[in-house]
Amino acid sequence: SVLEFYLKTREAVEARYHELTEAGYQGFRAPYETPFGMCFAMITDPDGNTILLSGDLEAREHKKSV
Repeated sequence: SVLEFYLKTREAVEARYHELTEAGYQGFRAPYETPFGMCFAMITDPDGNTILLSGDLEAREHKKSV
């Protein structure tokens, strides 16, 4: 089984993938684009489970002006 975390955007998927691999988690599949408009990445957690990170290619991060 695979546990999926929907992170909304490609940027969020890439950031979380790099954060987790830098923290020592094993990268299973680096972020990649699919033909159906999604970005996916996969991590293997310390217990051997596969974690799927997903986000939409069309979505963009919205930054608040302060």
